[in-house]
Amino acid sequence: MSSQIDNKISLGQFFTPDSICQYMVSLFQLNTFSEIRLLDPGAGTGNLSCAFMEFLSQQKNLPSSVYANCYEIDSEIVPQLKNNLFFAEKLLDGLSVHFESNIIEGDFIETTVHSLSDHLGLFKNGLMRYTHCIINPPYKKISSNSYHAYLLREIGLETPNYYSAFVAIAVLLLESGGEIVAILPRSFCNGVYFTRFRKFFLENMSLRHIHVFESRKNIFDNNVLQENIILHAVKRKDTPMPVTLSFSRDASFQEYAEQKVAFSEVIHPDDKACYIHIPVRKTDAVISQKIKTFRQTLDDLGISVCTGPVVDFRLVDFITTKGECPLIYPRHFENGRIKWPKYHHKKTDRIFYHSETKKWLMANQ
Repeated sequence: MSSQIDNKISLGQFFTPDSICQYMVSLFQLNTFSEIRLLDPGAGTGNLSCAFMEFLSQQKNLPSSVYANCYEIDSEIVPQLKNNLFFAEKLLDGLSVHFESNIIEGDFIETTVHSLSDHLGLFKNGLMRYTHCIINPPYKKISSNSYHAYLLREIGLETPNYYSAFVAIAVLLLESGGEIVAILPRSFCNGVYFTRFRKFFLENMSLRHIHVFESRKNIFDNNVLQENIILHAVKRKDTPMPVTLSFSRDASFQEYAEQKVAFSEVIHPDDKACYIHIPVRKTDAVISQKIKTFRQTLDDLGISVCTGPVVDFRLVDFITTKGECPLIYPRHFENGRIKWPKYHHKKTDRIFYHSETKKWLMANQ
C-alpha cells in the first residue's frame, strides 16, 4: 500500500470522487457539436470520461459519434481504465452512438508538445482538435530547468506547475467553441507565479462558471489540503459574459448556492495581472468594492508584506496553548492595530519554538 501511495504522490495523482465527476460533467453544454471529441489528460481510472459518457447518454439530442482520447502515464491503472471505457462503449452503443476510445500510455506533455511544435509538418494529420476537455491534472511543481519546462517553452508556454501546464496544452488543442471543465487548486487565481498562465487562459477562453468548496478536506482525501475550485470555460474570443459563481461545503455539494455576476467583478478591467476574484458571498463583493477605492499600491507606500511561512495545518503538533511564540491571524487585526493574545474557540495563537519549527519562524523585527 505504501508503495502505491508513494507512486501516487510522485505522479501528483488524486483520483476524482464520483460526486465531483457528476457535477463537473453537468457544466458542459453538449448540443453544440454533432461529433464529440473528448480529451481526458491524466485519465487515471477513467472516472471523468465515464461520467461524461453517462451524462451524454441522458441528453435528448445525441451526437452521431464520440471519440475519446485518454492519456495515462501510470501503467498499473491502465487495465482498470480500459475496463471502465469498455462499459462506457456499451452504454453508447445501446443508443446507436458510434464510440471510439483511445488510451495513450505515456507522457501527456511530451506527446502533445511534439505535435504542437511540429515545424516539419510530420504530425499534422495526427493532431486531433477537441470539442470537449475534462481534466483533473497532476498537482506537482515543474522545475525551471527540467525536460518538461524545456518542452513547454518550445510551444511558448512557461508555467510553474503541472496542473496549469496540462490546462494550457488542453486550451491549445481545443477547437473554436470547444469547452473545458477542470478541477484545480485555487492558487493560480492570484500571485505573480501564475500571471502568464492567467493571461494566456483569459486571452483564449471565455470564463463561464467557477465553483468553490468551503472545506479543504473531503474533496479528494485527507492528504490533499489545497483549496480547490471547478472551472468551466469555452474557447471563444467574445464580449465578456456574466460568470456563474457557485459554492458548496464539500464534495457532497450540500448547502449548494449559486449566483451570476458581471465578468468585471471576477476580472477587474484595470488589473494587468488578471487576478481572478471569486466573490461568492455578499460580504466578499462588499470587501472587493472597498478595496477598489484604494489608488495606491503597497509598493507606492514603501511597504513590503510577508504573510509568514507558517502553514498551521501542517504544524498542528507544535501549535498549542503552551507555545512560546505568537501566531498572528486576521482576527488579531483590530482597529488598525494588532491585539494579541486573543481567544478563539477553535484555534490557539501560540506555537512552540522548536528545532522542527525554527526555520518557519520570523525574527522579531
